[in-house]
This record gives sequence, structure tokens and C-alpha cells, in this order.
Amino acid sequence: EVWRADDVLGWVYEYYNRPVVEALDAKNTLEPDDVGPANQFYTPHWVVRMLADNSLGKLYLEATGQESAGLPAEELSVEERKERLVTPEDAPSVPKLCTYLIPDEDDQGAPSFDHPSELRVIDPACGSGHFLLYAFDILERIWWAETDLDRNEIPAKILEHNLYGVDIDLRSCQLSAFNLYLKARTRAEEEDGSFEMPNVGIVCADARVAEVEEAVDVLDQITGEGTDVREALDEIIEEFQTTEALGSLLNVQSTLSEEFMDQQTDVMEWSGDGPHTLNGFLRQLREAVDERTSDSFGEQNLRSFLNLLVVLTQDYDVALMNPPYGARGRMPDGVQEYVRDHYKYTTEYYINFFEACNRLVRANGRIGMLVPWSFMFNKSFQEFREDFVGGRGSFDFFSEFGYDILDNATVGTVGTVVRSDTESAQTGTFIRLPDV
Repeated sequence: EVWRADDVLGWVYEYYNRPVVEALDAKNTLEPDDVGPANQFYTPHWVVRMLADNSLGKLYLEATGQESAGLPAEELSVEERKERLVTPEDAPSVPKLCTYLIPDEDDQGAPSFDHPSELRVIDPACGSGHFLLYAFDILERIWWAETDLDRNEIPAKILEHNLYGVDIDLRSCQLSAFNLYLKARTRAEEEDGSFEMPNVGIVCADARVAEVEEAVDVLDQITGEGTDVREALDEIIEEFQTTEALGSLLNVQSTLSEEFMDQQTDVMEWSGDGPHTLNGFLRQLREAVDERTSDSFGEQNLRSFLNLLVVLTQDYDVALMNPPYGARGRMPDGVQEYVRDHYKYTTEYYINFFEACNRLVRANGRIGMLVPWSFMFNKSFQEFREDFVGGRGSFDFFSEFGYDILDNATVGTVGTVVRSDTESAQTGTFIRLPDV
């Protein structure tokens, strides 16, 4: 049964890299190429479910007025809750699937949507896609409930519209896309349908995708050589190229602001019908580049880099992740310098990823993360705690797991779900599992 699980390839990949990781654990200073393998830890499936149930699952139920539809706590034993199968027969709806969901006593706000295709979920450090695979299960049930599509059509729709992931490790990105392909194709065939793989929203944030020198002529043709928009693109390409291991921390908005882009639509010859958001601009730029480029390495890199910029400027309803951990020597010097220039809080990977997620997720969206428990009491994180408990968000759910959640990781962890960009008087649910 273990070998049939959705996430088995991620588990195998972690242990394939285990000798490399153990060697890196002994180093006080990580080079940029070390950051990816040093942070490859398999997230247990029940932890993934707990975070996804209380973010994506709860968001959907709140948005559709079904806050009280979850299973009562006494209806399932701990083992039944943990081992609940994701088959349509065993879990035909979101409330039946999300066995870890803890409902709120009061009604809470959630981003509204008219169609399931509008819901977006991102894992900004996706690894082999474990969070995305379970998010697929929740989203599939949302599509069942909210549309009249044949069930065999829905898996491709989920990959096309709902799921996005970014990672600095190319092999992890490949595994994530492959895992989603296997998941979607299996579900389509179980519903007696065929499956055609759509373009999937998994992108690699390796600095080498910004090596676009061969393709600069294409950018000049589209944006105009020497224009402000061209210089801004050069700046962000240069930042990404020279700051290895930056990944999803690339703050596109800080360089290519919406106000600036609004002034540049005439340069791009889109006049009054041009894009009015940064993401809209980048989408049209990507389409224009697609039409003018071939398959040379430089032009492929340009398309990949623009795709990354599109993904990093979209609005999302939910961000789910087990982010990299590390500060000082465990965060390369170039990344530390970039974070000090572009982020509010102290230089620590998981704190900075939290801030990046808050930028990506729309107001009242959810951020679900597995993070070290040091953020609860470390003095250097005080400003971050004060903001995200009250000023910039509110804790919806918080579970202290203790040690031994991540294999071979010597760190205590907590799982938390935060409502993004909203001040709330709500008291969240706090659980200390070692005491249970």
C-alpha cells in the first residue's frame, strides 16, 4: 500500500539524497547549490492533511456557507481520522474528506468565487508536490459539487487552472509535475475517461533560467530598446541571475510596480486596451515572446523566466508549504542581502517565505505552513509575531507538533494556518500535540 501512495516518489527522492543531506548538516555555511538538498524533508501525509483541511478545505466551506458541515470530532477515532482514504467512495465530499478540519464558532470571511476554475493554490517551495497532490483531492470534490462536468474531465481542469508550484531544484519540479500527471491521469481513467496533459503551473526558480542573453533582441523588439520597461526587466533579470537560491523570494512587484506598468502600455502598443495589472502585463509579454521565439536555449530560458514572473505575480486563495529553514550561514550571503533590501523582517528563510506568501495570497486567503517552533519565542521574530497575530493577519489554527515530525530533522515544529491581510478579533484554535 505504501508503494501505491501518491507521494511515494517524493519519499524515495528524499532518501536518494540522504547522504548529500547528511554531509550538508555538518556544514556551518551553505553555498547556493546546497540550499535545495539541505531542505529536502518529507512532510508526513497527516500533517499535509491537517494544514490543507484547515486552509483550502475550510476556505471553500466558508465561501459556500457550509461552515458547520465538517465531521463532529467524536465521529472518528484518531486512527480513522488519520487513515481516511481519499477514494470517491470513502470521501465523496469536502466535509467527508477533510477529517482534520476544525470549524470556527463564528462565521468568518473567505474570498468569494463564481467557479472552481477561479481558485488558485500555490506551494512556493513545492519539492515533489506533496501539498499539491492532496490539494488536488480537495479541489476535485469542489469541482464535483460546483459544476456539472463529467468527472473524467475534471482532473485536467484542476491541473490547468488550480495548482501552482515553484522550486529551485529542477528535479523536484519534474517530480512534482510527474506526480500530478500520474494523479490526474489515474483519476480520469478511473472515471472511464481519457487524459491529455494540460500546461501545468509548476515552474523552476533556478537562477539559470534567467540566462537569457541570447534572447535580448526579442525583448528589445517587444518592449523597445532603452525604454523604462526594458530597463526594469533587465534589473529583475540581473537580480535573479546574481542571487542564487532566491527562488520564490524574488519580489517582482518591488521592481515592476503596477503604477509603472500602466504608464508603459503605449510603449508595448497595447494602448487603452492594454493590461491594467502587473500580472496582466506579464501574461501579454509572455504571449508576445512565445510568438516570436524558437527553441534555442536562451529563448527557452526567456519563456521559462517569464512564466516564473507570471506565477509570482498572480493572486492566490491558499498558499501551502513546508519552507526551507535557515539564517546566517545557512542562508547564502546574496539571499541575505536581497532579503534585507526587499523584506521587512529578519533574514530567516521561513519567516521571509511567510512574508512572500502574504504578498501572494489575497485578503482573507489562507497561508498554511509547517515551521520551526522558534518563531513562537525567538526575540528577533517579535515584530513578525505581533503583525501576523493581529496587524496583518490572524491565526486561524495552530498546532505544536514537537520533535520527530520530519525524518532526520533535529527541530521542533508547529503547523499553522493564518488568514492573510485581515485584522480579526477571532481567537484561533491552539493545540499542543505532545500533551494530547
